[in-house]
Amino acid sequence: MKHFYISFNVLCTICLLGLLGLTSCNDDNDDGSTGHSFLDQNMSGMIDGISFNFKAGSADIEMEENTMDLDFFDVNEENDGSDDFCGFFGFGENVKVFFFIKNEVGLYNLELNTDLTGQTVTLFNPDGAQNFISADGAVEILSISETEVKGRIDAKFDKENFVNGNFTLSVCNVQ
Repeated sequence: MKHFYISFNVLCTICLLGLLGLTSCNDDNDDGSTGHSFLDQNMSGMIDGISFNFKAGSADIEMEENTMDLDFFDVNEENDGSDDFCGFFGFGENVKVFFFIKNEVGLYNLELNTDLTGQTVTLFNPDGAQNFISADGAVEILSISETEVKGRIDAKFDKENFVNGNFTLSVCNVQ
């Protein structure tokens, strides 16, 4: 019986050490960030395996709700050269990125909570209407003026769905 008691204690100690090891291994950095890494480049990436290079977009600001609707486009020949993307949602042939965010300068970690709150980024492929909801990474709004919104993004869904880099959007509507 004494042998069983010692074996049981050894087993419990090993399990406890294993649990401590698991809880100390996570993806968070020591500085409290969630592992995002902003690249100093024009926003680019991949959506559903298709290359995405941000070329134009728009920002609509809703003052009463204190939110912004940000839309990012990889422009094709059909609308290339146009500088008016206000009101253009882009469900044409282009992959796109869009999300709502607070109308405030700051860093917003991406997350999807069980009550469906939190900040996410949608990566959209119109071919088959595929939405990839990214809850991994962050968006940082660097400045907001009457005419433009500047920021940076690192949003990941998986290896074939991600964007990273800097952006500047024209403000279309302020309501």
